[in-house]
Amino acid sequence: MLSNSSPTPYCVTSATGFGLLLDVDGPISSPVTRTLSQPGIVDSLVTLANAGIPIAFNTGRSDEFLRHEVLAPMVAGGLTPEALVWGIAEKGATWFRFPTSPAETLNLQVDESIVVKKNVYDAARDLTHQHFADLVFFDETKRTMVSLEQLTSVSNHQFKARQNALNEAVATMVAEHGYTIEWHGVPVGAAGADVLHAISPDEPSGEALRVDSSIIAVDIEHPGTGKDVGAQRFVDELLEIGAPVPHRWYTMGDSRSDYTMATWLHENGFEVAHVDVRPADGVPPVPYPVLTHPSLINDDSGAHFLAQWAGKVG
Repeated sequence: MLSNSSPTPYCVTSATGFGLLLDVDGPISSPVTRTLSQPGIVDSLVTLANAGIPIAFNTGRSDEFLRHEVLAPMVAGGLTPEALVWGIAEKGATWFRFPTSPAETLNLQVDESIVVKKNVYDAARDLTHQHFADLVFFDETKRTMVSLEQLTSVSNHQFKARQNALNEAVATMVAEHGYTIEWHGVPVGAAGADVLHAISPDEPSGEALRVDSSIIAVDIEHPGTGKDVGAQRFVDELLEIGAPVPHRWYTMGDSRSDYTMATWLHENGFEVAHVDVRPADGVPPVPYPVLTHPSLINDDSGAHFLAQWAGKVG
């Protein structure tokens, strides 16, 4: 994992304006359609980007998803070539600056040190096809991590009803390969948590994998990934090309793991406020402001805050 002791000088080079680090699923794309379907979101993003606001989509999604579901509508909406927009995909394991067209080859960078090994990747694919093909699909676009994602033809109620069984099958498979498990999204005390947290390898390899159970998927990740990794990637990228690095930032997400990007910014001397678009899951105690909407959640809430920020620069 990237370290906060990085030699990169995290200096502020822009005294005005702000930067955005945005999770995609939930605050930007609909958890139902998996697209940027909420009216106003694309217009707000384009307005912000074209005004010079540095934006990174810091997500567990793949570069292919970002290309087709985020880059394409933003380009169609008038995104300019000069805009400072990055895709930080697979929780910091891959990253690229948005090109001027979704058809253009991506200058994609991949951190090969935080890739889930092929034997686990292949076993997860087999598990999906053999036992859960009516519930989830295996995301073949992922380069470094594994995602078993709810089919759009399946209701979230149906997915949640079988999620514990899916979690248990994934955990058993990971343990059979000798990995201990770091659970995210399954807190101690949750339904079925005792069974899941008790699953461990008979012959430990000394290595761990993270299993992240979210509202629409179960992901298997190298523990060196994370939204904090993505935050550092973005600041490093801006510094490398000599782009302005704002002192003030907004981050936005729908899960507890999304707070880590705001925490990384805070710990490295930046001013940050985090927007939680699903606060009912629990707002942790953090040393920076947390913004929520009193009634809107997911991409409805995301659209609200993006419109507010776009109104400051439009």
